[in-house]
Amino acid sequence: SSFDSNSNNQQDKIETIQVPFTIDAKISRYFFDSSDPLDIKSQSLINYENKFVPSLGVSYTNDNKAFNVVSSFDGIVVEKINDSLYGLTVVIESKEGLKAYYSGLSEVSVYVNEQVNQGQKIGESGESVINASLGNHLHFSLQYQDDYLNPLKAYNKTIKEIIK
Repeated sequence: SSFDSNSNNQQDKIETIQVPFTIDAKISRYFFDSSDPLDIKSQSLINYENKFVPSLGVSYTNDNKAFNVVSSFDGIVVEKINDSLYGLTVVIESKEGLKAYYSGLSEVSVYVNEQVNQGQKIGESGESVINASLGNHLHFSLQYQDDYLNPLKAYNKTIKEIIK
């Protein structure tokens, strides 16, 4: 029946990782990637308490205005924490074990153990201690097992492609 073929198509849809917002946000701080050119690397260090620490994610801004933050892929909300440095953070994990950290949020609209769909609003951008100089922003990072991955190299790829 046609119903069966539709449900199979839904099952087989290949999801690619998308940016965690729907506006035209700009990059204010890059992920520290040793293979990047110097001008990008110089914009991937966080000056915190007179020390430079490498950024483990990408920070996005929108002229200091708040914006909706959406899930980059389907997954389950595994944590909702108020981190002393990174602020209100939501962690979403894919079935493959990729974790996305959405940090510096001013509000969160999902709860722990909730199944979320790609593109679903999970909160709103805000501020954090470690990225205070950026004002209103989203700090977005991807982690697989013990490694942080460069989000800019993950967009429009499948999760299986980036965790292999």
